[in-house]
Amino acid sequence: VALKVTAPLGLGRRLVASTALKFREKHPEIDVQLRLSDYLVDLFTEAVDVALRLAVLTDSSLIVRKIADVDRVLCASPDYLARNGEPRRIEDLDDHQCLLLRFPGSQQSRWTLQRGRRIHAVPVHGHLDADDSDILTDWALAGEGIAMKPRFEVAANLEAGRLVQVLPDCPPVPATLAVLHAYKRMVPAKVKDFADVLVADARAHVTEALAGGSGAKPKSRRG
Repeated sequence: VALKVTAPLGLGRRLVASTALKFREKHPEIDVQLRLSDYLVDLFTEAVDVALRLAVLTDSSLIVRKIADVDRVLCASPDYLARNGEPRRIEDLDDHQCLLLRFPGSQQSRWTLQRGRRIHAVPVHGHLDADDSDILTDWALAGEGIAMKPRFEVAANLEAGRLVQVLPDCPPVPATLAVLHAYKRMVPAKVKDFADVLVADARAHVTEALAGGSGAKPKSRRG
């Protein structure tokens, strides 16, 4: 008996890999097949049982177990901002190097930002893009540009001053962290059991990551 699981690369390494081991301790008869990708895998065509997603979710054909609404931030290193200036308006992003998460079907040629009650789809560009979101963090820390990241993934770097939040008054639209599966009726026990463990582990992971960065929204360099 096998259980096929997909998750984003970073969360898969830091979270789901250990969840799989925990699940196997209770269910040694079930093989766990973990497939990691920041590409949004189609659960139906890839025959995936359980998916961990961190995205703006739109597909109503899947069963969604929401874990948390996740604030996202635009951030850059103090060195990058010292060399290039800090964007003060959304329009200023056109003059900056944006570090982009790109893969087939990716929407990150535009960042969806909030200004007051209005939503703006902002064209962005940069010399560097990758299909692994952790690489974007590394590049931002190296002073190569501005990245859009879930707050909990960069909370410790923001707290330590290694990264600085930019355009805090125009944040990205929040994403949803959720566990998904395609079973609407008669959910297999292996799917329910793994999803239960993953939901609990993911909530603890987010809480711990934010606590490591104090949980408070860091100040920008403005004023």
